[in-house]
Amino acid sequence: MIRRLQPYPANVQERLTKSPKLYLRDSGVLHFLAGLRRPSDLATWSRRWASFEGQVIEELAGLAASRLVRPEFHFWRTHTGAEVDLLIADGRRILPIEIKTAAAVDRHSIAGLRQCMADLGLRRGWVVTTARERRRFSADIEIIPWEEIAAGEVRLF
Repeated sequence: MIRRLQPYPANVQERLTKSPKLYLRDSGVLHFLAGLRRPSDLATWSRRWASFEGQVIEELAGLAASRLVRPEFHFWRTHTGAEVDLLIADGRRILPIEIKTAAAVDRHSIAGLRQCMADLGLRRGWVVTTARERRRFSADIEIIPWEEIAAGEVRLF
């Protein structure tokens, strides 16, 4: 019923948070417990981003579990608040993923992703959004539409 994401255990100069993040794995249960009774209630719910984040994490975790031998799932957050929503680790390979409910992405919204990639020495990262088309934000960051993930049309590594 609950997915517990542990923080990524990296040895970097900046202090990282040690508290896990918890997600209800069933968005229907989450919405019911939040008092949402109609689909239209979700559009104005102030925590809509949390529901979307949990849904994306569940789909990606399912894809990774079906395609990789022993994937690990973490999040990354520094003591100063820089954060990446999901890290999928497959041995030494790590894919950092930032999740945004908006379709538009700017340099400010991915500052945490950039810092994570620099701190961990990663060469590529994803931003999952509600955008309709896949595109490159930069040479090392790709915008991935949520619909591709929901359809299972993404290659993780």
